[in-house]
Amino acid sequence: KAIILLDSPIISRLSGLGLRILKQTRLIDKYSPSRTARFRRNHWETRDDVFAHFAEKPLFRNFDTDVLRDYAHHATVETANGIRLRFEPKIESKIYRTIPDEFARFRGLLRVPAHYVGGSKSREGKLARLSFMKRHFPIKYHEIQGTHLFPFEKPTETVEMIRKIIAGLK
Repeated sequence: KAIILLDSPIISRLSGLGLRILKQTRLIDKYSPSRTARFRRNHWETRDDVFAHFAEKPLFRNFDTDVLRDYAHHATVETANGIRLRFEPKIESKIYRTIPDEFARFRGLLRVPAHYVGGSKSREGKLARLSFMKRHFPIKYHEIQGTHLFPFEKPTETVEMIRKIIAGLK
């Protein structure tokens, strides 16, 4: 019935072309998290070690403590050799390397209500030039204090915003 984008901007044709070139020349690893993800640590002795490891990382530093504990518990599995991530870092890296770059061609085709919820300090939102999305797509905009990863930083506020949006659809 509706689309809710969580800091997932629709990029312009020009930005899409740039992204396509980065992917084709393999420079995407230099300008996206794909390289970092590919070589992400994948094994620890305990889940407390997982929590401590990610708590020290700048990207995870603003995560809500309960969210980070849930991540350490639910994003990992026990093995005979300790704890490992449930997902393969090389798959996460591949996701970053294959980010869609053709959304602009759908301009004028959106047929359901759409909402964009962005982090007030989202570098990704700024890089994507939200002005393009605002000019060319009938999307309502909302903001939550935080970075691109605001759902992990402000989980309660994020749920409240989503519920508010859904309630307004009825």
